Amino acid sequence: MVCIRADAGKNTGIGHVMRCLSLADAFRDLGEKVIFVSADENAREIVEPRGYECEILHTDHRDMAGETGRLKATQAYKQADLFIADSYYIADDYIEEISSEKKIAFFDDLCEKAYSADVVINYNLYAEENSYKELYGNPGKDVVFLTGPGYAPLRREFSENAERRTVQNADKALIMTGGADSQHIGLRIAFEIVSRRKTGSINDQMRYDIVVGALSDDYLKLKELERESGGAIRILRGVSDMKGLMEESDMALSAAGSTLYELCACGVPTITYVLADNQINGEKAFTEKGIMLSAGDARNNESFGKKACDMLERLAGDRALRERMSANGKSLVDGKGAMRLAKKLMKITGRKFQ
Repeated sequence: MVCIRADAGKNTGIGHVMRCLSLADAFRDLGEKVIFVSADENAREIVEPRGYECEILHTDHRDMAGETGRLKATQAYKQADLFIADSYYIADDYIEEISSEKKIAFFDDLCEKAYSADVVINYNLYAEENSYKELYGNPGKDVVFLTGPGYAPLRREFSENAERRTVQNADKALIMTGGADSQHIGLRIAFEIVSRRKTGSINDQMRYDIVVGALSDDYLKLKELERESGGAIRILRGVSDMKGLMEESDMALSAAGSTLYELCACGVPTITYVLADNQINGEKAFTEKGIMLSAGDARNNESFGKKACDMLERLAGDRALRERMSANGKSLVDGKGAMRLAKKLMKITGRKFQ
């Protein structure tokens, strides 16, 4: 049995839980039982509708060192022979204590220090196995490093992707703001679109689909702006077919998180941006390799909405650039990373799969 420890919330977003759910789906396809453990109720609201049990510790997600007693009392931990952790607040003594009892795999997006895990996972474009080997040196036990986009744990539907046709003039833009959108990116973009609509300084043919995350507080304000936009904006929440929505879009704007790999799998030309320090390396890697454009750091940037809309309009008129970006993205991600990762973890921990 697999125990996955991950959190969601206003400050942490939902990315950790979402990528773990993709991995859990792959485990389930292989006949493995998965139970989630989280600090509070936020993750349960996301996990249980996907058919997984989620045990709540009622602890502070920023103080993982103080939760081990409650963690070890959960049925998930007691039954598990593989423990998977996904949090930026994890500490080495936490991992070391668990690794004395369980096989432990750890999502590490930062590659800043060595941990006493059995498996370290970093599927980001900038991750390099040699960097980890240099960082870890001789940790006293064999550590397996699973690095690169081949291990990106995308949802099952992204494993099959049709050929993409690039239109001459793009007119459908998809705006992805994350699960919480604590920086109110959706509102900032929507305000800019409505303002341009009123002054006539916008392409009348362009339509913007703004996806509102489950933890965002801006939905009602965005719906008001939708009505003011004269049809230029469509506000979407609780999207059941995200892959279909991506495939229908001519281009996208998305923060530099895991969603970028889904957009690559679908071949959607994308402008990315930074919402947190842990996204800086990803934003840099995607832009330097010519896979995406960047609108920069959105934090404390009053002109971000204007810059993002300007870039989307320029990209809409450059078919050749969109074709190159689409091809580069699809060549990077095949959408099979979750199953590849699950099989590798089961093999490493000595368990068989069908």
